[in-house]
Amino acid sequence: MLKSPAYNMDSQCPYCKRYFKNVRGLEVHLRSCPENTSKKARSTKKTSQKTSRCPHCAKNFDTHRGVKIHMRTCPKNPMNKDTRLVKWVKGMKDKREKFQKKFFSSFSKKKKSSK
Repeated sequence: MLKSPAYNMDSQCPYCKRYFKNVRGLEVHLRSCPENTSKKARSTKKTSQKTSRCPHCAKNFDTHRGVKIHMRTCPKNPMNKDTRLVKWVKGMKDKREKFQKKFFSSFSKKKKSSK
């Protein structure tokens, strides 16, 4: 038989009367409790301004890591376009070479067999 989790009686939401295992769970819940109407509780993000900005599209991010991840796929980043184009051209060259080898090898086999 499964044991039911022990709830701390001090960890009850004063708005919706829901119980939590620990005070931390209650703190997290209070920020988004639908019964809590105070404006302070609704603000889950920090009030500080976003510090990092993409140099190509000027989109703001909380961390430098966020900008680095975004820049890999930023549509206004010229490096992304060049890289995609180079990969596409290389792929097309490879496909063309494979096709030519296959086509001309089968063509030369037909000539040899007709002699």
